[in-house]
Amino acid sequence: MAKVKKSEYIIISKKIIRLLLRETCWGKGSMYLDNIKKSGFKDNEIPLVEDIINALVKQRLVMKKKHKHGWKYFLNNEKREKLFSIAKEIGKTSGLLVFIF
Repeated sequence: MAKVKKSEYIIISKKIIRLLLRETCWGKGSMYLDNIKKSGFKDNEIPLVEDIINALVKQRLVMKKKHKHGWKYFLNNEKREKLFSIAKEIGKTSGLLVFIF
């Protein structure tokens, strides 16, 4: 588990949330972790994606379920308003609760 800076956490978590929103991952439409990592992250961000997505699962913004080839991630429908507000935020500040490892 890599050490995640607060600024990196905010930027990468917004990218993950925006990606899942764009792909309409609300339960039925979910994405494997490998596909999330391949979706527009810089080389230095890829090792941090798994740690950050697990922190989003702890916050219950993102949910996960076990499938044949691994874990699939999707957005929590109960937190819809919060997810849309996070996706609209600009800059390095955020309303996200920060879980730093």
